[in-house]
Amino acid sequence: MPETMIDPDRMKQVFMNIIINAMQAMPEGGTITVKYEHNEINNEITIEVSDTGFGMSEEVLRHVYDPFFSAKSGGTGLGLTNVKRILDLHNADIQIDSVEGRGTYVRIVIKAIANKVIT
Repeated sequence: MPETMIDPDRMKQVFMNIIINAMQAMPEGGTITVKYEHNEINNEITIEVSDTGFGMSEEVLRHVYDPFFSAKSGGTGLGLTNVKRILDLHNADIQIDSVEGRGTYVRIVIKAIANKVIT
């Protein structure tokens, strides 16, 4: 596994938030898939999380990072705002795609430290 410069507690917060959102999007059950890939050419780590939940509309998707915006009853609207902030601090990228009735796909790309691999 490649070495990265991350704060493990904050990254745990990122993935817990994404996975909890996925679970909440599937109240009747469904599938959450997590994939990992190391692109040696770009020296990037990609983590993908997808679910088969109810998905989000294009309107909701446009606002997912806005503070205090939530499409969920009782949501604070801070979860994905904090996810984006933490990833920005780690110089990482996030992409979220979603289709109503089909689910949501989250892709996170983190730069690895050049030429260092943990075995």
